[in-house]
Amino acid sequence: MVQPETRLQNQIRLAVSANCQDVTLYRNHTGALRDNRGKFVQFGLSPGSPDLVGYKKVCITEDMVGQDLAVFIGMEIKMPGEIARDDQQCWLNRLEEHGGIACVVHSETEAITYLS
Repeated sequence: MVQPETRLQNQIRLAVSANCQDVTLYRNHTGALRDNRGKFVQFGLSPGSPDLVGYKKVCITEDMVGQDLAVFIGMEIKMPGEIARDDQQCWLNRLEEHGGIACVVHSETEAITYLS
């Protein structure tokens, strides 16, 4: 059975894809599993990393007129009324401090509005 937050993530990813042509988002699967030797192997970016990651094409002005760059996006998906954990918020804060787009969203509309 698909969890409610996973369903919301999928809905947001599809809505952003349909409404924000300059944005590309991917599901950031994180966790750990045992390999065939019984050792844990971690996958995903890191603990606290956002649910959806990707990039937004932006056109830089003045010194780089006309050049397009990709700005990294980290989007944490939460059900209505929920907030990001401390490690998640720390990850988003660091991303934003370094010029990335970082947000916590609770709906398709909120995600589209934030990225438009």
